[in-house]
Amino acid sequence: MPAIERDIGHTVRRSLAVAAALLGLLVAIAPRLIFPVCQIDFFSTGSAPDMRMRCFWFAQAELLIGGVILLTGLAAALRPQRDAAFVAGVVLAGLGVAALLVSFNAIIGSMCAHPGGALCQTGTKPAERLIGCLVIITGLALVAASFRARGGSSTQ
Repeated sequence: MPAIERDIGHTVRRSLAVAAALLGLLVAIAPRLIFPVCQIDFFSTGSAPDMRMRCFWFAQAELLIGGVILLTGLAAALRPQRDAAFVAGVVLAGLGVAALLVSFNAIIGSMCAHPGGALCQTGTKPAERLIGCLVIITGLALVAASFRARGGSSTQ
């Protein structure tokens, strides 16, 4: 395979990996900074011992999933070979599904049913669903990019 094609393949895989890392950062910070979920701090009022709303646990789960997406994207960016891109793409697609399932209350029963347009319902959930879909698409694109250049060895 000519060197220019190999360089383009590395650039495409590295770009997709960096995009995945940025999406992981968005998954992690969206419930905290962009569309903040309900945060009840019972320590300040003294009314209950460390009781947290489900939205708090939703944000914690998305922080964990987003952190793993971020690390997977960074690892794939640092090692843009075809085999690493394939594995990272499969992992990213699975993590995108996990982010979607958390936002649909399928994993931890993560969000309460606030009536009337609470920010967690109108902002956080749709944002996490959109970002989760983008993570899945990015992961599948990394898998496709790992198969794009067929000629030569598998470590190109």
